[in-house]
Amino acid sequence: PRRDVLGASHEDTLNSTFNLAGLLKAKGDIAGAEPLYREVLQVLRSTVGSRHPHALNAMQGLSTLLFQLGREEEAKVLCREALGIARDVVGVYHPLYQVLANNPWGMR
Repeated sequence: PRRDVLGASHEDTLNSTFNLAGLLKAKGDIAGAEPLYREVLQVLRSTVGSRHPHALNAMQGLSTLLFQLGREEEAKVLCREALGIARDVVGVYHPLYQVLANNPWGMR
């Protein structure tokens, strides 16, 4: 596996893990996707920090998934955190900020 060769914090490993989480979510395995999203976010926070666009994207993915799991309050907290960081880092006109701002659970 890629993780064994490149390591858990390698960009390719993180991209593959994030994509696998998205695939599982799309196939309806929402609970199976959650630990993968959390892993990616945890590694990104510890390596590049929460203010990196990749970490913001991981926050957005996890918040969407949490909302789908019915954990709306947890989703709101994470989305609002990402929204505040995105406003400062990429600005309000950046597509990532717009995605976060258009999540209804982030704006309630």
